[in-house]
Amino acid sequence: MTLKRKTMALVLICFVGLSFPCLGVAAEEIRGEYCYAAHETEPLTVAEEISYALALRKAVKESETFRSLTKNIEDPLLKKSIIEITAGCGVKNVKVIKQDFRGSASCTELVAELDTKMLESIVSRKAPSTDSEKPEGFEGLLSNEYVKILNYKKEGSFLTILYQAKQYLEPDCVEISIVYFDNQGRQIKRTFGHFPMVRLDRGNVRWASLPLHGQTGSFELRLDINGRN
Repeated sequence: MTLKRKTMALVLICFVGLSFPCLGVAAEEIRGEYCYAAHETEPLTVAEEISYALALRKAVKESETFRSLTKNIEDPLLKKSIIEITAGCGVKNVKVIKQDFRGSASCTELVAELDTKMLESIVSRKAPSTDSEKPEGFEGLLSNEYVKILNYKKEGSFLTILYQAKQYLEPDCVEISIVYFDNQGRQIKRTFGHFPMVRLDRGNVRWASLPLHGQTGSFELRLDINGRN
């Protein structure tokens, strides 16, 4: 085989590879679909947001990159934490293919691009750590005794967050923060806000918005109680 033919054969292998491309492309197209059965008290718009959030996280979970990087991680709570962080800051160009209702269920099908370098950094940072136990079932993407986060997504230079009160809330009693990390896993910045803006009854939902830090790297969304360190 001539050198020219060998080169052409190598290029062909790069393009038909099913795992990580040999050219080092740091993105993987992912696809997810999820149907969420809304409760009687939940507005349809809330059910749509939840099905969107869970479809995105399912897409991350079923990606080739995630399965490869977490194949030796047995802790399901740690895997859930990695999925959560990645869905928040490691995907881009999310496109909803279809969103409809099937009976009482809201169904979302979407595609997105997974930043494989970002996911690798998140796994490297989170794998040695342990997470506190979380209840089974959908209790929110994040949750404490006061609120649960139903969805959050990047919109321009802001992170918009849909949250629901788990009990009656006074203004500014809950702190939602974004903690940023560089590519080596070092914390570099933290931004936060206090919510709700007005009194909120149990079960009510509201949108919150926090500015995003411009530097590259990963971030985590965290919940706390205002006034507690």
